[in-house]
Amino acid sequence: MVLVPFIFMRNYPTGHCSLLGLLNTYVHAAMYFYFFMTVYRPELVKDVRWKKYLTMMQMGQFVILAVYFGQPALRGLDCGIPVYWFWLGMGQAVFMLAMFADFYKKAYLQRKIK
Repeated sequence: MVLVPFIFMRNYPTGHCSLLGLLNTYVHAAMYFYFFMTVYRPELVKDVRWKKYLTMMQMGQFVILAVYFGQPALRGLDCGIPVYWFWLGMGQAVFMLAMFADFYKKAYLQRKIK
């Protein structure tokens, strides 16, 4: 997850990688703010709504990135970047979306059996 954006940004510093970094920064800032707040207000740990919204935010990030990288990959647009980077970015976003969707389903949608 760290190596691909680094290589991409180093070799192709374009808007495609900038959006990836920008979205990732916003999502992680929200996550770290939540972690910070749970240190000072431990009762927030039990409030599942915050965790649910953070997971939804992460899934939204991967949907945006899959569409954003998928446009040049699927339509064959020439953006001055080799198309395999777009396939890699789209594949990674879809994979991460599937992983987070599975977590979301298991953590927030399925009934807990006690």
